Amino acid sequence: VSVHACAYLSEYKILRSGGSFGINYGPIVTSIKPMNVDEIKNSKIAIPGKLTSAFLLLQLMIGKFDYVEMNFSDIPLAVKDGKVDAGLVIHETQLSFEDEGIHKNLDVGEWWNKKTNGLPVPLGINVMNKKFKDCLFEVYLGEQAGEMIFESLLASVEDNDHKYIYSNMLQLETEGKAIMRPLLVELGLPIEENKELRDQGLEIAEAFKNLSFKEQIQNIHRSVSEIYLPQYEELATLVDEENTQAHFIAKFMGDHERAILQASENILKGSNNPIEPITKLLKFPI
Repeated sequence: VSVHACAYLSEYKILRSGGSFGINYGPIVTSIKPMNVDEIKNSKIAIPGKLTSAFLLLQLMIGKFDYVEMNFSDIPLAVKDGKVDAGLVIHETQLSFEDEGIHKNLDVGEWWNKKTNGLPVPLGINVMNKKFKDCLFEVYLGEQAGEMIFESLLASVEDNDHKYIYSNMLQLETEGKAIMRPLLVELGLPIEENKELRDQGLEIAEAFKNLSFKEQIQNIHRSVSEIYLPQYEELATLVDEENTQAHFIAKFMGDHERAILQASENILKGSNNPIEPITKLLKFPI
């Protein structure tokens, strides 16, 4: 998002990695004919949005002015056609505005560079919904509990087919934890095992041991559909696709729980190769 917009996003936090800055480079003001600063102040200027960093920077430079919002890519043509007196151009239109026969009057990047003695122009930054961090950690704790449950169940079954099923479910929990850890560390979240949670997982697994295999799978299916899947799917709603690492993890974890749910349904239906949804996700299937 733009640095300007970030000031209004109270539910989001700035990430430590990723961003867009200009060194003696930034938005520019264009027009058909040469204009001085006073003329620009008293003109109608096309801007790419009220919450863009470009709009804020130009206000810092010349003060308040009359403006009209439009898509950034439409601004050069609007200036050429006389729909506005001047245009504040950003992104690729900074490189192509001369193709429309219009000229640069003000360079906001150069002004900022002189005003700040060479500080970078803040333009865009990566942000994340604060709820994402909490939800991500809850999902990670869920993986810890799941790993403990499947590990304990694996040790308790004797049938080779059942061992194979629980082995792959355990592997999925383990790989899920590994995939999440780099982002957890980046966000300052702990990755060490939570002893209390693992003990809870052991208690759940101990209760499962008194059930038949079918009853165990029914309980797994119910827990995933009613508790874990809704939580994991919420994770994907709290992150934008542009944040590639977080979006990938959120999507993977949703696919992860849906795979366990589908495999459980396949087992209860007596399908052939019931855990295929899980093995397809695994990087190291059993």
